[in-house]
Amino acid sequence: LERGLAGVAAAHQTTAVRDASNNLTWNLDVRRDDGRRISSRVSSLAAFWPSLLLLAGSDVGEAQMTFRGYWEIFRRFGALPELFDLDSETAVHFGKDAPLRPELAESALHLYLRTNDGHYLVVGRELINALNDDSRVACGFAAVADVDSKRLDDRMDSYFFAETLKYLFLLFDLSLEPQDRQSFFCCDERSVHR
Repeated sequence: LERGLAGVAAAHQTTAVRDASNNLTWNLDVRRDDGRRISSRVSSLAAFWPSLLLLAGSDVGEAQMTFRGYWEIFRRFGALPELFDLDSETAVHFGKDAPLRPELAESALHLYLRTNDGHYLVVGRELINALNDDSRVACGFAAVADVDSKRLDDRMDSYFFAETLKYLFLLFDLSLEPQDRQSFFCCDERSVHR
């Protein structure tokens, strides 16, 4: 466990690029052998990184600065594109889709649980509003095929139900007083056996 936690800290130190003017941190792909940056692209899959930092015991402020970068991209597009280029400040042409991934909601949940900061409930509300406003279709929700035009794709990956909606539900359920919580995941031992 200690080696794993040390590995998270070392990986963050190697991949973190600080944007002091905007008070945020990006984690970029680097070469395994020498730690040199490969590109200026940010992957939506890496939006789990703030959660990992918290679970590894890193500083909450560092996790918040890392989250802030992904949140800024989301707010710009109303979705989190698969790939965003920091140099051109655009979604990469072959990564403009946003398949309703769970990583940003997961990090919002963990940051809320650690900080009890209502900002993360606002984040959750905005994520839900974007889903309802942009992705809702007659049979469920559709992935965004192009974040610029909001054109939808003809797909809804299984992780949307298995993870994305679960994290959003838990974010709001865990914000309630214990007696008002509805989720089995949020119950204490006494309420499970009622």
